[in-house]
Amino acid sequence: MKEKFSYFLPPSDQDWREMWNKGIFVFDANSILNIYKYKETAVEDIFKVLEDAKIKGRIFLPWHAANEFFNNRLSVINEQAKVYDDFIECIKNFQKN
Repeated sequence: MKEKFSYFLPPSDQDWREMWNKGIFVFDANSILNIYKYKETAVEDIFKVLEDAKIKGRIFLPWHAANEFFNNRLSVINEQAKVYDDFIECIKNFQKN
């Protein structure tokens, strides 16, 4: 039964190693757009992993994901800027009281 329904079972340590060492890393638009929302140190860590020679050549970005990224990039940047602006305004209002 385990063989017929193996996809319901958690991967073994060996399976994880094999996926990490041989798998293809495919990104969707949201995973890339979220980079604009992370701390700078987190973004640096992400890019360090992506630049690692062990996965170089195994990163794939589908055309549709790239298209969605570029269509939504500016709105995500503006949303994040608004979050910071709102926070600054909140601090200013707090200091007045």
